[in-house]
Amino acid sequence: MGFIWKTLGQARPADTNVATLYVPSVGRKGLVTQLNVVNKTLSSAKARIFLDVDGAVPNKTSALYYDVSIQSDSSLILQNLCIPLDINGTLMVRSDITSALAFHAFGVEYLQQDMEDGREFLQIGQVLPTGGPFIPFDITGTLNGSNPLDPNYKYFIENFFICNTSPENAEGSYYYDSDGNVLDDNSIIDTYVPVFKNQTINLNRQNFPIDSNGAFAVFSGVDASINFSIFGYRKPKRSF
Repeated sequence: MGFIWKTLGQARPADTNVATLYVPSVGRKGLVTQLNVVNKTLSSAKARIFLDVDGAVPNKTSALYYDVSIQSDSSLILQNLCIPLDINGTLMVRSDITSALAFHAFGVEYLQQDMEDGREFLQIGQVLPTGGPFIPFDITGTLNGSNPLDPNYKYFIENFFICNTSPENAEGSYYYDSDGNVLDDNSIIDTYVPVFKNQTINLNRQNFPIDSNGAFAVFSGVDASINFSIFGYRKPKRSF
């Protein structure tokens, strides 16, 4: 059946609990390229968006957007996204006001064998640094929370979400060292990026290459506040 571009999911939560917006069809993978959040009420409402890749309960560690405010009669439109979901993936949403927000997901469903160039879309890493401020966490040392990066592949970042889940402002930094040496000032990509309370910075269409023996690390200036999520694809090294 090839690639199927479609409305992946629509939801208007009837309460303040987390609701499912999209689960890939049986046997297929999904790629979310656009999200719309619409508020048609007379007051502002707060939205949360979670991506759960392993069946865990949605919380701050899987948050892409957390309590972002949507004003009355306005919309939040997120375009040029690369949010992949496999057979275990679930995209979930929440509104802090009953029936206030309508969520819409658009994108494509496909079979892995449809990818002629061998690329495989996936979540490369996700981490909410804890244990104190300014403690670096390796975000690409694990894949979907358990498996090390496969040395037979080269990885490419397409979407990088920096989500402040706390009610206070914070800063985030990220580093990359191509050969896995000590992360220091020479490997800083961006440092002390201000992320206001309940704000998400979405760096999309990065096409940033990561080698399996490289090191990519992040830290937050406030403990247990910023959730970092990296999405992209990988390709066999033999294809280069």
